Amino acid sequence: MTTIGWIQIVVFALVMFLITKPLGIYLFKVFEGPQPLPAVLGRIERFVLRLCGVDPKIEQTVRYQGKGSIEQFGLERFRTGKLLPTTRLI
Repeated sequence: MTTIGWIQIVVFALVMFLITKPLGIYLFKVFEGPQPLPAVLGRIERFVLRLCGVDPKIEQTVRYQGKGSIEQFGLERFRTGKLLPTTRLI
């Protein structure tokens, strides 16, 4: 590996080390602190969740995520009119 490559690795590691603490504090404040604009955005979020049929009190388990992925795949296939993937092996 060249010297430039080693320098890039060291600089990347140093930048990651330096931003870890401030970024962690910021993310903690975003996810655990008071919600910004709860009156406006809360109404919109509740409307979208109700429109999609999602209960916000139920945790998204692997089963629900898998079901959603399969449904999304089916909707995409139906929308494009391609019921089977069109990959060619030759």
